[in-house]
Amino acid sequence: MRLQLTLLSILLLLTLRVSAQLVSVTDIPSLSQLPEIGVKCIYHDSEGYIWYGTSNGLCRDDGYDIALFRTKGANTINHIAEDSLGRIWVSTPKGAWILDKSDYILRPHDKERIKDAPVKSVYFTTDGTGWVNQLGTLRRYDRNGKWVKDYPIKNRYGVPAFVSGFCQARDGEIYMTSFTRGVLKFHPETDSFVMTDTVPGNVSLGHIAQDVTHDYFWTHDHDAHFYRFNPQSTSPDSAYIVSTIREASQTGEATARRVFITSFSQDRLQGYIWGLSHRDLLAFQPEVDGTLTPLSLPICEQYADGRINNVFFMDGQLWIAAYDRLSIASQLANEDARLCDYDLRAITERYKQPNMEPVIMALVPDSKPEWIWVIQHRRGLALYNLDANTVLYHDDFPQMKSLRLNAIEELAPSKRLNGVWTSQHQNRTVYGITREGNRMKKVAGFSLRKLAGTEESITRMLEDDQANLWLGTSAGLFRYNIDKQQITGTFREIGYVTDIMETKDNDIWVATREDGIYCLHNGMGDSPTHYTTPESVASLGFAPNGHIWIATLDGKLCSLNPTTGTMSDHTGQCDIQGETVKECVVDTHGHVWAICERKIFEYNPRVGSYYCYLSGEDSRLTRFLTHNSAGTSSEEGMLIGGVGGVVHLKPSNRLDREESTLSAYITDITVEGQSRVFADSMQLASPQHIVLKPTDQNIVFHFSTLGQGPAGKIRFAYRIRELDQAWNYTEEGQNKAFFNSFNRGSYTLQVKACDENHLWSQKITEFKVQREPAWYETWYAFLIYVVAIITLVSLGLRFYYHRIQHKNEEMWRDSEEMMKMRQYIELPISLPQEENRQLDKVFIEKATKVVEEAIANPDFSIADFASGMNMSRSNFTRKIKSITGRTPLDFIRTIKMKHACHLLENMNHSVGEVADMVGYVDRRHFTATFKKEMGVSPSDYQKGIRTSGSESAIETNTKQ
Repeated sequence: MRLQLTLLSILLLLTLRVSAQLVSVTDIPSLSQLPEIGVKCIYHDSEGYIWYGTSNGLCRDDGYDIALFRTKGANTINHIAEDSLGRIWVSTPKGAWILDKSDYILRPHDKERIKDAPVKSVYFTTDGTGWVNQLGTLRRYDRNGKWVKDYPIKNRYGVPAFVSGFCQARDGEIYMTSFTRGVLKFHPETDSFVMTDTVPGNVSLGHIAQDVTHDYFWTHDHDAHFYRFNPQSTSPDSAYIVSTIREASQTGEATARRVFITSFSQDRLQGYIWGLSHRDLLAFQPEVDGTLTPLSLPICEQYADGRINNVFFMDGQLWIAAYDRLSIASQLANEDARLCDYDLRAITERYKQPNMEPVIMALVPDSKPEWIWVIQHRRGLALYNLDANTVLYHDDFPQMKSLRLNAIEELAPSKRLNGVWTSQHQNRTVYGITREGNRMKKVAGFSLRKLAGTEESITRMLEDDQANLWLGTSAGLFRYNIDKQQITGTFREIGYVTDIMETKDNDIWVATREDGIYCLHNGMGDSPTHYTTPESVASLGFAPNGHIWIATLDGKLCSLNPTTGTMSDHTGQCDIQGETVKECVVDTHGHVWAICERKIFEYNPRVGSYYCYLSGEDSRLTRFLTHNSAGTSSEEGMLIGGVGGVVHLKPSNRLDREESTLSAYITDITVEGQSRVFADSMQLASPQHIVLKPTDQNIVFHFSTLGQGPAGKIRFAYRIRELDQAWNYTEEGQNKAFFNSFNRGSYTLQVKACDENHLWSQKITEFKVQREPAWYETWYAFLIYVVAIITLVSLGLRFYYHRIQHKNEEMWRDSEEMMKMRQYIELPISLPQEENRQLDKVFIEKATKVVEEAIANPDFSIADFASGMNMSRSNFTRKIKSITGRTPLDFIRTIKMKHACHLLENMNHSVGEVADMVGYVDRRHFTATFKKEMGVSPSDYQKGIRTSGSESAIETNTKQ
């Protein structure tokens, strides 16, 4: 199988080095939104919000947005606490103030007693009692905020003082310090604070806190001493164990300089005590004997400039409030460290150019845990000692200078040589190099010049478990037997090789740029099995279940089942989105690591979860460049080189969970850019219910999981239950849902979230949205609509009935007229009655109009005439003859001749044109007909020649 790139001993070293570094420090994402960066105090409330006290107001942080609250004239926040009702109490130089989350308004508390005097701090005990710390007085209030009693507070000289430390033990006992020589304990039976055993010396005690795992307490004075206080001690002399606080050197030993502690906090992972002096952040390891050992940690070096305001330990993270930043120091436990950077600063120091970053093109761990082999860009092969932070280059040794290893790009581990194989990209010569103490030595070498083409170059190398060195080139694959020192196999059909991998059964898998992948079973044979895959395969990985993982240059990630030959595409599930994959590695958990230039994806194909490490954010490396010899499937992790050094990534089972446990919260709602949660005049109906006005538009819901660290990698899904079947998904780091408006009615907004591993939670948060009706949508408006509709319907029905009645009457009248008309049409003769004479006139006018409309049509027939009159031919012929005494043809001819006379009288047309205009094709026929009808020829008539017959004919036609 592929050689593991990191031996167990090396990985143990890496684990130790992670322990030495301990923490990674990141600024809070919402740092730029703070009214001022100097944070005086921090508090994590019961809902999960983080609260910051600044000199310019109180801030609530939901991981995305900062909400700012100010008091009237007292914006400096000294201390923050929360009572049993969920209200936030703040102490200021001008009294104590309470913020009620029902309206998010800061209101002064007990102005009668507290007045505008400074309040240093507020404390709450488990019974809901509140304790307000003022100069000379500790005021007690019940769970509802009602005053109970005042307790006088004095220092060791009897002068009024503030409470310097207040703590309720896990057993419910209350302890307090007030710059006194000892710890005071509250006695309920006497309702007073009574001094326990005093400390040695005339000193005043400051803060006090119970140990995170034991029953004793830690406190300090202002004279460079820490005290372990045990109230259960039977001897006054053993109640306190004193440690003199001194500064730690780089070796972890205490120096002579004494340090004065102003405050401290203890973490729950390592049990370290983190102290704050006037200028330094300090860390101490509690010992069994009760003393504290100073620790030299890199995080302390970063803040050794007097910039820190305070330090707090919350939720497994160390919060550091400085004057110019607010940071989270996470991953305090060694077993939780998943990523560790190595800056390889010896390379930078070697160049004597502080701004020049090391650029690691490839790396291979050595057999000794403190050494790794690296290829430094433009500098060549080097050995780096991680323990001593020293670097050795190949040309530091005279016998290695002649090898010209400055431009090498390929590096492969060698068990046979106890070293590495290397070759230049364009040079077909291969060298085997080992380490002897602090020296490099060439122990093997051969050339492919006689076998490879002049343009051919070595692209990949792999030493298998059978003493073979596999050489992939730009035009094929070679098998070199290390023991025989000769080429024992050539595979030209394979083409351009991009990766070579050995599986546990000694099969050799080869990836190509354009022709898929090949498998040489047991590393032997001359006919490799070919598998068609996506083009441009960049790297291969072997999974514990026997599947082959394939990464391509165009950002695809696929798995091949060699038994069935089936392939599955996982690109969309891990959201690689076209990133060029340089390396593909599978760890012992079955997680697939896809190494890209700017990102490293850890993907669990079983549940579909993945995590994306970003260069410049999760790692100090700005680019990941190592394209081979980078990964390991060991439980301890893998090394990856790039611009800025080397990063160590440790696999974990955090991607193996089936679902996330995150809960989504709605932290704010804005309408037209105005908050409905924090605005004085526009409040929510309840914490989970908002009422919108009809005119409200541009509604934005703000989501959060109330986690500060991974907010930029969390996604949300939301939907309106009554409207949406599918979920709407936000992009990473986006926490808002936008709605233009809502229709009248009640809705339920559902929200869920996925964690930074893209595991979706099944916890669904529901929020009620009610949109009030407009005036035209109210019940009384609908009542008006109903009355109006009934009125309109009634009027419509009345009109309809009147119209129907009128139509019935008209139909009756029409039926009588139709009976008369039918009788008139069917009568064979025209009767002399006046009514019939009127019908005769209408009939002749209609007949004349029908003929005139078709006067130019030479094909106009009696059938057409009858059709135009809407009568049968027989009835029409009979009727027109009974009225006029003429046949239909005679009637047609008379009308045509009348029109011909008018046309001839106008003298604008010739006789032939007139004939055409009255429907005669043959002029002679027209002339004959005209002369027969009018008594003269058309030409004579046009000349004005008339006869008595023609005059009478015109008169008759005119009457008709």
